[in-house]
Amino acid sequence: EGPKYFYRNINWVGNYIYSNERLNNKLGIAKGDLFNQSELSFYLSEKINPLYMDDGYYHFRAIPNIVPVSEDSLDVNFLISEGELVKVRKIIISGNDKTYENVIRRELMVFPGDTFSRKKLLESYRDIFMLNFFNNVIPNVVPVDDKEIDIIFDVEEKESGQANFSMGYSGVSGFTGGGGFQFPNFLGRGQLLSVSYNRGLSNSYQLASNQSATVSQTFNIEFQEPWLFDTPNLVGGSFYYKETGQTIYSRLPFDQQMIGGSLIWGRKFKWPDPYFRGNWRLSISKKVIFICRKIKFIKSIIFWFWD
Repeated sequence: EGPKYFYRNINWVGNYIYSNERLNNKLGIAKGDLFNQSELSFYLSEKINPLYMDDGYYHFRAIPNIVPVSEDSLDVNFLISEGELVKVRKIIISGNDKTYENVIRRELMVFPGDTFSRKKLLESYRDIFMLNFFNNVIPNVVPVDDKEIDIIFDVEEKESGQANFSMGYSGVSGFTGGGGFQFPNFLGRGQLLSVSYNRGLSNSYQLASNQSATVSQTFNIEFQEPWLFDTPNLVGGSFYYKETGQTIYSRLPFDQQMIGGSLIWGRKFKWPDPYFRGNWRLSISKKVIFICRKIKFIKSIIFWFWD
């Protein structure tokens, strides 16, 4: 097995962009630390490489030359090739059979003509994946020459729509049933469409007591466009209708009808970071209470809130 080795000196050769002190601090290995080959490789790939690649030095290379200097000490000399600044020539989207290309491109943090940045590439990958429209997103960097690269985002579409159906029974509403569907990527444009309907049938107890035979039912529909005209503005609206009838199990001796809706507007901001956004919603609702089906009481409520 041999003896354990410890770091003595760490040297950098060929670095002009960053100083030895900056690279040593970033590497995080001090004189006297126990040598670990896998740890050294990890620190090099996850700390030093991103330092250069985030600033556009895609062709950066650092090769460690390990030199034992005594029975338990060694020096590490990093031979560095910084390369030239690299710019992005093209960004290519492939594999999107359903989703429109602009839905993907508007999530990008890097653009043609920009200086290459590993950090922005990973942020773009994350934001595309977080759309939840794809099973997989694979970013590839294809070198063109010493000063230009192409970026390819290869996506794998997945079925993002959902449908649900339900059926049950309760003493208040009797038999209930309904269903709905939701499309978070409606028509491949990244829009949200959701529709649901549920209905409860009057039960025999309700009819035998000569009470109101009004059924309970609810209907909801919602639509959102997250990028209006490919700008970071969200617009949307919703509508709902709810009707409930009295039963022998209900403490409320009257029927109710509720109708309402809302309008929503939101926007993504660049400050304090690209993920900060504000949403404003205007909601209005009306409730009609039937005391004896001939006398009714109407109450309207308007809500305005920001989040």
